[in-house]
Amino acid sequence: MNFFFTRNFYFATIAFFIVLLTISCEKEAVEAKHIITSEDDANIGRAIDRALLTHIDTSSDLSLLNQQSHPAIYNYIYQISQSINGSSGFLTVGANQSNALSPSATPTVRVIHKAGYTGAFVVPGGYIYLYKDFLKNINYEAQFAPVLAHLMACSKNRYDIEKLEARFSTNFLLDLALGGKINAGSGADICSILDVLENEPYQTSIVELLDDEAEKAICELGYDVQTYSDWFIHNRNSNLNWYQLFPRTQSSNDYASHLFNDVKDSLSCSGEVDEGGYPQFKSLLN
Repeated sequence: MNFFFTRNFYFATIAFFIVLLTISCEKEAVEAKHIITSEDDANIGRAIDRALLTHIDTSSDLSLLNQQSHPAIYNYIYQISQSINGSSGFLTVGANQSNALSPSATPTVRVIHKAGYTGAFVVPGGYIYLYKDFLKNINYEAQFAPVLAHLMACSKNRYDIEKLEARFSTNFLLDLALGGKINAGSGADICSILDVLENEPYQTSIVELLDDEAEKAICELGYDVQTYSDWFIHNRNSNLNWYQLFPRTQSSNDYASHLFNDVKDSLSCSGEVDEGGYPQFKSLLN
């Protein structure tokens, strides 16, 4: 009896470890399959960007300010983005994420127009879409620079990918990364993707991190934080789409107070740059 018991126990033990090994391998395979890397973002972003440009081109209420026709507009935006990228504080963006986009990557900017729409959003792979009426709501470079830094930090930390993955599926995004197309009429058509990217709010905890990155960047670059603070006070009763996409736990007045009373002191943020070249840039948007 001891012989049979020992033999059965031996085979049962082997079978148990085989099952454990099989489960472990399957789990690793599933986990490996469901990782979207920052390298995938480039292909995903290109696919979405192409579909968005086609959508804009065929929409009656949307239009694109073409870079070839408006070089001064884009040159100004890229100049500000390069200054932000060059700040030492911004180089730490995504430092806690091993899979973050490169901090030195230059964003691809699109300026689009939809009457009355005052928003901006990011697309995977470093694309930033800015609505013209949102840019016209801004008056100073010291207001535009932190807004742009905010969007750039969102992009580099890949929060846009997280939103898309939560709404759709990992497999859908991986299919785009491998060259798949966005199909009209499907559950993940370009209209539903656009709705997620430009209308579905980010978590307030994420917005707080983005605010922190934007504040560091503008202080280092010598912008007047009071000018940025004044923008929130001026727009406290407005319904900017940008506010709705990036909601804060604080009211506009409270965040303005935080900028003026806390950021100005804690980061020694007493820069003098306010207007910069923004008035000339804004005149090009008319």
